Amino acid sequence: MSGILIDRLSGIHGILMASFEASAKMSSSTIGSERENFVKYFLSDILPPPFRIGSGDIIDSKQQRSGQVDIVIEYPFLPSFPLPNGEKRLYFAEGVAAVIEVKSEIAQQWQDVLRTKSSVKALERKYERVVTRHHGEEYSHGVEFYNKIPVYGVGYKGWARIETLREKTSPNNEGKIDIDGLLVLESKLFSSQEFTLPKESFSCLLAFANSLLKDLKMFREIDVNFGNYVKVLDGIA
Repeated sequence: MSGILIDRLSGIHGILMASFEASAKMSSSTIGSERENFVKYFLSDILPPPFRIGSGDIIDSKQQRSGQVDIVIEYPFLPSFPLPNGEKRLYFAEGVAAVIEVKSEIAQQWQDVLRTKSSVKALERKYERVVTRHHGEEYSHGVEFYNKIPVYGVGYKGWARIETLREKTSPNNEGKIDIDGLLVLESKLFSSQEFTLPKESFSCLLAFANSLLKDLKMFREIDVNFGNYVKVLDGIA
C-alpha cells in the first residue's frame, strides 16, 4: 500500500483511538461520545457530499419501528424529520442507505448490537421503482422490489481474531448472518460478507469505507409511494 495512504490511515486510526481513550477517562456524561467521534474524525470526512449522517428512529409503511440507532446514513432522495430537540431524526426505511452501531467494547455489547440489527432488518424498504448499478450496468426494478437495510458494527475494542469477525459476517447453516460488516479499531480488523481483511492492518478503515460505499451506491434512483404511509396514519384500508 502507498506510504502516504497508510500514513493517512494510521493518523486517522490514532486520532480515533486517542479520542476514545480520553473519553473513557472522563465522567459518565461522555457516554455516547464514541459515536460522535467516529462520525467527526472519520465518517463525515470520507463519505461523498450527497449522503447525510444522523441518528434516530426508522419506520416503515407497516408501522414497524427500529428504536433508536447510533448512526443512520440517508440516501439523498427522500426526506426525514427532525425531532423536537433537533438532534435526532425520524427516517423512512426507504430513505435509509445503511445503519452503523458504534460500541466502546463490541464483544461485551454484542447482544445490544444484535438487538438493533434484528429491529432494523425487520423493516421493509418498499419502492415503486429503483434503478441499481451492477458491474457497470444499470437495471430498473418494479414495485415488487425491496430489500433490507445494511447494518454494520464498529467497536473501538473487541475481538482480536479475524476468524471471529469472519464467522459473524458469514452465512450460517440457515443462510443468515449476524451482521453485514464488522470493524474493530483496536485490533485493526475488518470483515464483511464480500471481503475479510486477512490480518490486522490500518487498511481496515479503507476496507470498511469500501464496503460501506458499495451499499450506499447500490441505488441510482428510487421512487416511493408515500400513500402507503398515509393509509397507515389515517387508518385507510
